[in-house]
Amino acid sequence: MTLLLGALADWLRHAPHLAHFDFWGNQFPEDPTETLPAGLRHCYSLTHLDMGSNHLCPAGVRALSSVLGQCSALARLDLNSNAMEPDGAGALAQVLPECRALTHLDLANNFIQNRGADQLASVLPRCRSLTRLDLRTNRISSEGALSLATALGDCTSLSLLDVRHNILHGLAVCALVENDAGCTVLVTAHG
Repeated sequence: MTLLLGALADWLRHAPHLAHFDFWGNQFPEDPTETLPAGLRHCYSLTHLDMGSNHLCPAGVRALSSVLGQCSALARLDLNSNAMEPDGAGALAQVLPECRALTHLDLANNFIQNRGADQLASVLPRCRSLTRLDLRTNRISSEGALSLATALGDCTSLSLLDVRHNILHGLAVCALVENDAGCTVLVTAHG
């Protein structure tokens, strides 16, 4: 797989006009943090990047985040099921405001928990193009949901937030659903 990733990174370096890159479900057997981001750095026309189900872990998401700001046309980013955890979510949160064209972000099933939700919430108001955010199945509890609810008030473009299959209760559910931004929130309440 190392040879394959190296060849793929080399190919990406020579594909500046690539618009859609779907690399879903490859479950890298080794650390892709050096090779793949180096190739993506040259994909200036990339509008859709699907890296879901690749088990990138926090280090892989950090490496990928280091080049996302250079993909200025990126409108859709799918990183679901990558075990990014709070550290990966934090690294991604740092670069999200630079992704000015980003409209759809899928982070479902990544174990980002409350700390990751807090880090994302802190930058959401600066993500002016983001219309859809998928945070399903991330072990976010009411504490993280309240951070997201607070951020929603300043998110003028976000129209859909999906927080289903997390650990949300009472007031957090109400705060999310009754937001002033007009954002539709999909939620599964517990208890």
